[in-house]
Amino acid sequence: MDRPSRAPDGSITLPKSTQRLFSIATEPAKMRQVGKIYEIIGEVLADPNASGQIQSFQAGRIEVPPSGMPFVGMEVTKGQLIATLRPTLSRVDQNALLGDAAGASVQIRVLERQLAFYTEFPVIPFRERRLEAVRVELEATRKRYELATSAMKLPISLVSPVDGVIKAVNITPGQIVDARETLVTIVDPRRLIVEASAVDLSVASAIISATALSVSGQPYKLKHIGSSPNRRGQFYSLYFEIEDSAGLAASAPVKVIIESGQLSEGVVVPRQSVTRTSNGEWIVWLKVGAERFVSRQVDIKPLNGDEILINAGLSHDNVIVVSRANLLGNIR
Repeated sequence: MDRPSRAPDGSITLPKSTQRLFSIATEPAKMRQVGKIYEIIGEVLADPNASGQIQSFQAGRIEVPPSGMPFVGMEVTKGQLIATLRPTLSRVDQNALLGDAAGASVQIRVLERQLAFYTEFPVIPFRERRLEAVRVELEATRKRYELATSAMKLPISLVSPVDGVIKAVNITPGQIVDARETLVTIVDPRRLIVEASAVDLSVASAIISATALSVSGQPYKLKHIGSSPNRRGQFYSLYFEIEDSAGLAASAPVKVIIESGQLSEGVVVPRQSVTRTSNGEWIVWLKVGAERFVSRQVDIKPLNGDEILINAGLSHDNVIVVSRANLLGNIR
């Protein structure tokens, strides 16, 4: 009959017309030498050159700025006002500032009288020198008075340190915050890096290429930018720059596939050539006749985002299905 069928031994008969309908494509398996493949676990991080935090450098109360309170996902620019902080002082600090302001106020009056006296009597010895000294001291005292009074009432502007998008907000209007508390976190979603953990640091010295696979299987090309010389726990940290991070977010887990300079031999096939059975085995489909296909269990290692290295299970004379192989496993 001119329709797909599965034999008791698991092989599949697929007529030519159905092969064309399914867009089944095949090609001979070719042995290739490629670099040794390593798979390590990684995590997406914000690029430290394109991210930042807003922290309170003293205790205070959060107030709403004219533009409104920040929210997660809000785009901001460097120097943009995010919130205002009105300092809250303890009784001891308030008394110290009040005492400093009162002392400066008294000294200002004394200096103003001295300035008037030296100005009124021109026959005083060294008059010009004394006038200049009084003027300088009077100006400094006035500034000290202004600083002491403004510290008790002027709000502090909290501005964005970088361009980007707000990732986290830990403030609400009227909230009392302590010094060094992280209030807002800002990242640039277009500039992300990957931190991966390797048991052996020698992996970093022979990297030919690196690819990150997201949870959904989306590949991202990586560029190695550095490695930690010190072990953290049982691992060394490797750092990669993501060439195009569209679809990724900071803190997302990824699988990092590294091709090193140590050569190994195997069959390289497109990723869609390999499918998984219900019991978790990896298989490829071999074309053993014009209309007959059989499955072959293989041992694989991801090579990059588009290709798979088959270490065992194939030979150079096999003809394998390289397109729409997943449809063959659904034939009953």
